[in-house]
Amino acid sequence: MSDIFVAIADPKRREILEALAKEEQTIAQLAKTIGETPAATTKHVAILKDASLVKASRAKVAVYSTNPKALKPLGVWVAKFAGAEISAELGVRAEELAEVAGEYINQGSSWLGKKLNPKSKVKNVDDLLKELGRALADVKKNTEDEVTEKVQTAVKEVKSRVKR
Repeated sequence: MSDIFVAIADPKRREILEALAKEEQTIAQLAKTIGETPAATTKHVAILKDASLVKASRAKVAVYSTNPKALKPLGVWVAKFAGAEISAELGVRAEELAEVAGEYINQGSSWLGKKLNPKSKVKNVDDLLKELGRALADVKKNTEDEVTEKVQTAVKEVKSRVKR
């Protein structure tokens, strides 16, 4: 792979690769495209060819094109670094999103707390859970009291009917 790095180290050779990525060209066309002499262009192309980055047709006048398969190892190498940077960026973004989500959760908790009890001082999820616990305990107690009262009323009614 070091041949690839040597080959692409020169800006003119990178320019040649870019030109060939657009369309196949002869040495004369490439020389004109990159603003070099045909002799200098031939030397650059030879280095790219040795690194298997370009290939030539077997026509009387060679027509050069890129060899994308030869660039694959370079792409894999670059992707390792890009992947690490992307992972770091995703970590930062995840932390930012967690903060925003936390703020929304706390706002929602406060709103819901006010719906449960207008005098509520709920500011976050923990406060909301405490408020919900209190509300459930009240509902349970009221329900138990109501059920007990109904049972007692039913028992009295049954006793009164039985005595008749």
